[in-house]
Parts: sequence; C-alpha cells; structure tokens
Amino acid sequence: MPEEIQCDPEISEEVPALPVMPEERECERQSGPEEVLVGRTSTPEDIAPEELGAVGGSEPALTLSTQLKESEERVRAEERMRRHSLLIAELRAEVSSLTAERDTLMQAHALRNNLPTFPLRNVGEFDRLEAHLLLCEEMREKLKQSFLQLEADDAKSFVRKALRSVLPDGVAGHFTLRGTLMKRAIGQSLFIKTIRDAVMEKFPNTDPHSLSNFISKHFCCTVSQKR
Repeated sequence: MPEEIQCDPEISEEVPALPVMPEERECERQSGPEEVLVGRTSTPEDIAPEELGAVGGSEPALTLSTQLKESEERVRAEERMRRHSLLIAELRAEVSSLTAERDTLMQAHALRNNLPTFPLRNVGEFDRLEAHLLLCEEMREKLKQSFLQLEADDAKSFVRKALRSVLPDGVAGHFTLRGTLMKRAIGQSLFIKTIRDAVMEKFPNTDPHSLSNFISKHFCCTVSQKR
C-alpha cells in the first residue's frame, strides 16, 4: 500500500490572490473587441479606396505608367528641340560667316583692280566690268566721274563719246539696247545706267526718251567683231 504523502501545513495553506492593477483591467477591456474581430471577414466597404487601389487595383497603376511614358516623351521632345535649336544656330552662324567672307573678298578684288583699262577688248571684259560695278558702288562713281570729264556740246555727242570710250564698235556690235535673237540686251546694265546718270548730271534738261534714242541708235550703227 503506497505511502500517503503528507503535505506540509505551511505549504498547503491557500496562497492569497495578487491584486489586479487598474492598468491590467484596462488592457483586458481593450483586448476584448479584438478577439471578437479575429474571425470577421473584411469587406470592400471597410477598406479605404486608396488602400484598395494599393493592394489590388489596376487603374492607379495604369495611370502611373501613362504618366511616366508622357514624362519620358516630353523629355525626349525637349532634347530634340534643344539639339535642333543648336544646329540651326550653328548653321546660321556659318552662313553669316561665309557670306561676310565672300563679300569681303569680292569687294577687295573689285577695289584692288579698280577701273579696268579702256576701251575694253571683248565681251568677256565687259562682263567682268559689270560684275565689278555690281559689287562696288565706289567703282560706279569712279566710272561716272570719268565720263563727266569728257568734252561734249550736247547730250547726243556726249553719249557717243562715253560709249566709245569703253566699248569700241567691234565690241558694241554684240549688243543692242533691248536685245535681239543674235545680240544681247545692254539697256538694263549698270554700265548704261552709269552713262544715263552722267548725262543727266552734265545735261540736266535732257529728255529721258531722247536719251534712250541716242543710246539705241549708237548700237544700231555698230558692227560686231568676233568675241
């Protein structure tokens, strides 16, 4: 027969319960509702719209992707515009530089040559004279002053002397005032304009129509030579 275990009288005494602090009672009250909600299934109404979109919504994600694409496209477009602007500016600067260089060289060439030796020997020399007159206003003025030094009693004789001082009959025969199938027009050249200016300065009462007749008749009376 097993021995009966005897308890120590001091140990068998009932241990007094520990007092419950107020803070512990408050925690028990707060933890009660949480235990009730453990088995509850959340519904869409319980979740905020922004939380729903962040969890599984596709529309905000698509909007963000679209915004990123638009932003990248704007950046690329701005970069293209910047490169195009720089290229246009460089081309304009290069064109301006080349134009200025061309004008400087051509003017220097015209001034260096000054007026050619008269009378001209062929049509090629006349074309070079026209090119110089076109580029250099100073040369046009020098040519007019050279005409004004000619001695003449009237506009008709002055025109004849001015034309022959530059264009001998053999060269003048390749031209007429208005041009024909076989001859070049000279009426709109700077050379003829310079003669007109000289006539009107030396003989201011000259009728412009009569002046045109003087010039036209001169070319009609000349005979061309080989170029």
